[in-house]
Amino acid sequence: MDPYNQTLNLFVDNRRMNMSGPALRDRGMQRAVDNAEQVSPRWTIETIGALKLFCEDMKAEGTRTFVMENFRATQYKRKPASPNVWGSISLIAARLGIIRWTGEYRNAKSPKTHAHPVKVWEIV
Repeated sequence: MDPYNQTLNLFVDNRRMNMSGPALRDRGMQRAVDNAEQVSPRWTIETIGALKLFCEDMKAEGTRTFVMENFRATQYKRKPASPNVWGSISLIAARLGIIRWTGEYRNAKSPKTHAHPVKVWEIV
C-alpha cells in the first residue's frame, strides 16, 4: 500500500475492532472516505485543505462559527461521490485542530437536509 493511502485510515483500528457505537461510526466514516478516494483520488486531503482556507477566510472576516453546509456550498466543483463523506470531513478537521464543535446545534437550511439539527463548529 502506498504511504498516501495509509494516511487515510483515519478512523478504523483494524487490530482491535469492536462493535461499540463509536467503532461503528468510525468504520462507516472510513468507508465513506475510502469510497470518495476510490472515485476521486486525493479528494479528502484536497477538501481538508479547502476547508482550512475557508476557515482562514471566515476568521479574517470576523466570523468564528459556521455549519458545514456553509462550507459545502462553496465546494460546487469538489462534490464527493456520496454526501455521506461530509461528516468524515468535519471529524477529520476537528482531529487536526482546524475546527472544534461548540456543543451547539442549528437547524440546517439546505432543502436536502430537511432542516434537521447540524453541529455548529468554531474555527480554531
